[in-house]
Amino acid sequence: MLEVDVSDLGLAGATVYTGGAGGVDASGSEEIVVLNAVSYISDAAAAEAVAASVTNLAGPAMVIVYHNSTTGKVHVIHTTNSDTGASLSLIATLDNVTTLAGLATGGLNNFGGRP
Repeated sequence: MLEVDVSDLGLAGATVYTGGAGGVDASGSEEIVVLNAVSYISDAAAAEAVAASVTNLAGPAMVIVYHNSTTGKVHVIHTTNSDTGASLSLIATLDNVTTLAGLATGGLNNFGGRP
């Protein structure tokens, strides 16, 4: 399991969402988002897909896990503004998950947070 230290990233809790970007709560309350429905070509593209769903103008910080179709690996990114997808940082690359199907199969219960 990959556990994110939520206090170091400015996250209030450890709420995890797994699915497509369109299903992310508009409030941005899901702080760890595992996108397992579609691959994205870049960190910015994944963050922008999430931002399209977050309508809370105070868009809280968020960790996004997704399959990068350019590198063929899973990226773990952090954004401080989930409503705009701005201020991105790559915090991890998972070399052992090389397909979207691998993320979809293994990602459901393998990501979480701790205070």
